[in-house]
Amino acid sequence: MGGVVFSLDPRNKLTEDAKIKSDSDGFSEMTLAYNAKGETEVDEISQQVKILGSKIFKKAEKVFLGCL
Repeated sequence: MGGVVFSLDPRNKLTEDAKIKSDSDGFSEMTLAYNAKGETEVDEISQQVKILGSKIFKKAEKVFLGCL
């Protein structure tokens, strides 16, 4: 895919994907996703964001991206 993808999704779909309640406090209705080149890169990036103090609501998982 390479590059940046801009996507608009309904709040209920974002909270469903993040596995949190839709009425959850602190949910800013914005998410950030990164498409890694492989599982090793996913592990490296996950460790880096934890070290930087980011809160990860959902662990990385394999997903199918229905790209055109």
